[in-house]
Amino acid sequence: MTGLEVRAIRLKLGLSKKEFAKEIGVALRTIYNIEQGKKIKPENETAIMDLLPIGYTVEELVDDIRELDNITGETLPYIRRELSMTQKEMEDKIGTFRQGISYMERGAQKTLGESVMYKLVRLLPEGITVKEIVKKYKDEEE
Repeated sequence: MTGLEVRAIRLKLGLSKKEFAKEIGVALRTIYNIEQGKKIKPENETAIMDLLPIGYTVEELVDDIRELDNITGETLPYIRRELSMTQKEMEDKIGTFRQGISYMERGAQKTLGESVMYKLVRLLPEGITVKEIVKKYKDEEE
């Protein structure tokens, strides 16, 4: 299991590193180390895999996280549309600064930070990826 895979599971669960460490019974530093690519102990890998949401594969979650890492001003409006949210409603939900979503959508800010990103993960409907959302609305525009 790679650090990216661990991060993908953690973010899908909507947990901070501290919450995730507590959930699997390890020190916070262990989560930092794992996500940075350090070797993972077999017992920790088992504990993490036990948390994998039902119906998901690690590969699917990694694909989602790779997409979320690359959310831009171009994809954010599609996500808001899927969630039926205004910019202000999304800002309030994910805890970003006033007009933060507007800045992102205009390209003034390129990506979301991790703390905002995992809040966004929690907003996504179960089983729907960012890629699917963007495709849905781009297909409608054509």
